[in-house]
Amino acid sequence: MRKVLDTLIDIGVIMIYLLFNLLKLPYLLWLVCLNDILPKFRGKRSELNRSGSIKKGWVILTLLLLLSLTVSGCTADGNDPAMEPFDVSVTGNPEVKVVDDNGNIISIDAATRAIINIDNAHHEIHEGNAYLISINDHDLDVGDMLDLTVITPDTTKWLNVIWNAEGILAIHIFVYEDAITNVAGANLTAVNRNRNSTNVSPAILRSGDSFTDTGTILWQWHTGTRKTGGESGERDELILKQNTQYLFRIESEIINNAVSGILSWYELTNK
Repeated sequence: MRKVLDTLIDIGVIMIYLLFNLLKLPYLLWLVCLNDILPKFRGKRSELNRSGSIKKGWVILTLLLLLSLTVSGCTADGNDPAMEPFDVSVTGNPEVKVVDDNGNIISIDAATRAIINIDNAHHEIHEGNAYLISINDHDLDVGDMLDLTVITPDTTKWLNVIWNAEGILAIHIFVYEDAITNVAGANLTAVNRNRNSTNVSPAILRSGDSFTDTGTILWQWHTGTRKTGGESGERDELILKQNTQYLFRIESEIINNAVSGILSWYELTNK
């Protein structure tokens, strides 16, 4: 009979827990119920204490309380599981809040319920770490070249670049690494793509250099014909090596050619 009674009390504790949780009643009432009501099932509290049923009931209730507190209003960020003032389920529907390091809740699109996010390159524009520089010439003849020299800083904040070039007629596009300048041309200033930012790129930019060695060709592309123009865009970004000189070149393949090039990049510290 004692084992049967123990089992019934265990079941009773669980039922009381479920009932009070369903009705959203305070946990304190569970303790009162366990301490004052359950003993009356056997008539004498002392007998229950000797049987160990009350002690067992306290253990079960404690575990249930810990489970409730863990599931209700707990977030785990991988470092410090912290109690938060919200529940996993507030309105009866499953609800999970994803927050950043500052506790800001990630936005959700109201129509599609998709997480609103931007890619890393777009993010760097907002951070003030994205730049661009443009070069152009409206009258290149056959074999004439339009050059952009880029010297990267000797830091682990690397330039992630995209090189776009176009001409109204045929052009040949090059990217060289480890170019060696003979005579330096005109210095250029990069444009910060976030016009509210005061950040300045540490890269050195020039146009019109002459070279003793153009270095190693990383890639080249021919576009357009003698009758039609062309454009080229290296859509896969190129991460430039630190403390290195690069040459971005556009060569005209026909007379009276108007060409332009845009180098855009963001700067991101290597982790």
